[in-house]
Amino acid sequence: MSQRVLDRLTEFADQFRQQAAEAEKIGQLPAATVKTMKEIGSIRLLQPHRYGGFEVHPREFAETVMATAALDPAAGWINGVVGVHPYQLAYADPRVADEIWGEDVDTWIASPYAPQGVARPVDGGYVFNGRWQFSSGTDACDWIILGAILGDSDGRPLMPPQMLHMILPRSDYEIVPDSWDVVGLRGTGSKDIIVRDAFVSQHRTMDATKVMDGTAQREAGMTETLYLMPWSTMFPLGISAATIGICEGALAAHLDYQRERVGAAGTVIKDDPYVMYAIGEAAADINAARQELLANVDRIYDIVDSGAEVTFADRAAGRRTQIRAVWRAVMAVDQIFARSGGNALRMDKPLQRYWRDAHAGLAHAIHVPGTVYHASALSSLGIEPQGPLRAMI
Repeated sequence: MSQRVLDRLTEFADQFRQQAAEAEKIGQLPAATVKTMKEIGSIRLLQPHRYGGFEVHPREFAETVMATAALDPAAGWINGVVGVHPYQLAYADPRVADEIWGEDVDTWIASPYAPQGVARPVDGGYVFNGRWQFSSGTDACDWIILGAILGDSDGRPLMPPQMLHMILPRSDYEIVPDSWDVVGLRGTGSKDIIVRDAFVSQHRTMDATKVMDGTAQREAGMTETLYLMPWSTMFPLGISAATIGICEGALAAHLDYQRERVGAAGTVIKDDPYVMYAIGEAAADINAARQELLANVDRIYDIVDSGAEVTFADRAAGRRTQIRAVWRAVMAVDQIFARSGGNALRMDKPLQRYWRDAHAGLAHAIHVPGTVYHASALSSLGIEPQGPLRAMI
């Protein structure tokens, strides 16, 4: 790669900022934003070299997502969510990658992974049905990865649940119009998906448990450090990086807004020591969140690169770090937004959009701290967590 995607972003910074408002208005990324992201290769960061990808270090992926989200939260979110799927497809059945990228390396793949469908076994594959929420960037995608529960011959979910990831072309699923009317991250167009009696060939499926515990990567013969990274590190990384990037954008918008502002009491804001204190503290917290997220993925990458095992305790600590970094950044945005005055609430001010988008990012399931903090605390005490405490770790 002669020029990094991160560097090329600067060429289009003004465009991303301007189109952020348009994305919110229409409820999905504008075609011009998608075109630019394809031109600079935003979604090919983790894609294999043999399919036009860059195979960058996960740190560079996170840095690019943050930079994009600071300019345009919706584009950054999609960069983080859609952009992580090529990492997983690298160790799927090779026929899948050929089907998706054989003719166009800029083909995008949507998700979600929540197991809200049932896969009924038939000869050669499965008959698949279900409905999913939160398919970010789906209008710009031509394929999708969907979470499923394995069913019996009558389509009843097997117990205990066995999870699959099902990979489908655009012709096999329906995007539900007007299913994304929300308060934040409106521009991501994270609409509902419906699948009705689609046949999914066996080669277009992945065992979700094997994906999450690293068995799928080893069975596929992966040798590259990138593709041996734990799924529970990589999948949340894009989402957490996007949310922190949104917070960085919020700080920049706040500074721009406050630069010449005069408060209700007639005080020039730059002469208000209490607001200056809040800005300084928030800037430190947002930067700390950024550095924490990046150092964390560096640590996991170095363990993998050394050939050592990334233990459950390592993964739990990594997830704890991701979650805490995001909460820290969003709480910092709350502090400066609360000191921005009533005019910051106006819809023509970008600060309120960043504030809403940051909270929408925080609301993602991967940022719920309870079980992750519990599991990491038990691990630090030498106790092996069981059952639900191991979820998403």
